[in-house]
Amino acid sequence: MVAGSADISGTYTKEGFRVGGSGVVGGTKSGIRLSSTGITAKGDRVAAEAVSDGETLEGKRCLNQYQFLFEFKNGKFTAVREYMDPMHVREVFGA
Repeated sequence: MVAGSADISGTYTKEGFRVGGSGVVGGTKSGIRLSSTGITAKGDRVAAEAVSDGETLEGKRCLNQYQFLFEFKNGKFTAVREYMDPMHVREVFGA
C-alpha cells in the first residue's frame, strides 16, 4: 500500500508494487538511492525510515522521506506499507 492521494497511491499486489517502483526508477538518470535512517522491529513487524536521492531524466532532484512498515508471517512478507510525501512525487515525476 502506498498512502496518500497521488496517482501512485493505493493498494498493490507484490507484482504491482514491484512494477510501480521500477516505473519511477525508469524515469531517473541512475535510479533512486534509498538510505536507511532508522529501523525498529517488534514481533512480526519492522518499521524502517529512509531518505531518497535521485535525479529525473529532466534534471529534477528527488529527495523524499519514507516510512515503511513490513509485516511478516512464518518468515515471509505479508504486507508492506509505504508512507512518503506524495506532493513531492507529483512535483518531481508528475505522477
